[in-house]
Amino acid sequence: MKKLVIVFLFLVSFVNLWSQSTSVSTSVSNNSYLSISVSDTDFEYNYTASFDKENTESVKEVIEEVLGGALDKNTRTAYWEGTGYSVQLRQGRVKIEMEKEATTKSFQLKIEDLADQISETLGSEDTPEPPKTPQRS
Repeated sequence: MKKLVIVFLFLVSFVNLWSQSTSVSTSVSNNSYLSISVSDTDFEYNYTASFDKENTESVKEVIEEVLGGALDKNTRTAYWEGTGYSVQLRQGRVKIEMEKEATTKSFQLKIEDLADQISETLGSEDTPEPPKTPQRS
């Protein structure tokens, strides 16, 4: 029984070691009210921006150009959702979440480009790039 437990713990440790993903995030802000944060792992991509409320309509227009009309919207919020992704827009805040395993590579690039377009609309030169992490050998 003791050997079985040791073997089990070894296997769990081994699987955990090889299944870890690299998670990096970064943010940028400037003198006006703008904060952008990006997290990109092997499994998901997240983009969050907080900004002046006056820019909400411009951000909404960018999202609608890429994803079409919102599934759910009212005067203060709009929501887009599909297989493996969601986009939430509120006054002065946008949040994009995407599960990479549930989306195609071309759609992942489309969402990352959408984040770049939102950043440009908000006055940031570029969406911040997560720092490069060294590859495991």
